[in-house]
Amino acid sequence: MQKSFSRLNLLRQSYLSPFKKGISQWLQLDIANLTLSVPYYDYLRGQVFIDDIKTVYEECPDSFDLAALLSLLHDDFLYHTKKGSRNHQQTAQYLCYGQRQYLAYQTVTKREKQTLKRVNEHTFVMSFEEEEEIEEKEDRDLAEITIRLKESKIQRTEILLYDVSPYMNDQVITVEDMLVIVYLDFIEKVKQEGNNDKVMKSILRGLEFYKMN
Repeated sequence: MQKSFSRLNLLRQSYLSPFKKGISQWLQLDIANLTLSVPYYDYLRGQVFIDDIKTVYEECPDSFDLAALLSLLHDDFLYHTKKGSRNHQQTAQYLCYGQRQYLAYQTVTKREKQTLKRVNEHTFVMSFEEEEEIEEKEDRDLAEITIRLKESKIQRTEILLYDVSPYMNDQVITVEDMLVIVYLDFIEKVKQEGNNDKVMKSILRGLEFYKMN
């Protein structure tokens, strides 16, 4: 298990130390922050979409923001994965397309890192890990969104990305990349088609579940 599928690298940590878990991890209570970079216009377009929902539907809570929208989109993506609505090859095709379509403003540099890990008192092994450095191109204005997710959800997404990696043609997608792709794909549909009453009501229903979790 050398690849990293998020900056938290939860899957690799579990793989290397399967028994080193605190009580909060066993109960899946840990919350982690992920910071995403998106083009500034798409950030603003998402804000406008949220303002529209709040204007049209009085029941929409004032606390609804881009982070909550991203969490809902993430949950929806995972739900269809768990349901089997698309197979791994279809998921990989979607992500590869999304990377080309939406992440062109990023350049990813890979490098191999060697570390010496202690197995026991007298034994050490050399471990080779692949690290990524993501650089944003200077000619693109970006905005940051911080999203809070349960580590169990992040790890489930890492597992999905590991499962689909054989179909990715050596392209590496992280949880953060996937979230950006799903968000920008959603915003692209909003820009092309405008607001959709069915979608907005579905988001409101999702918010009720989001508040309970």
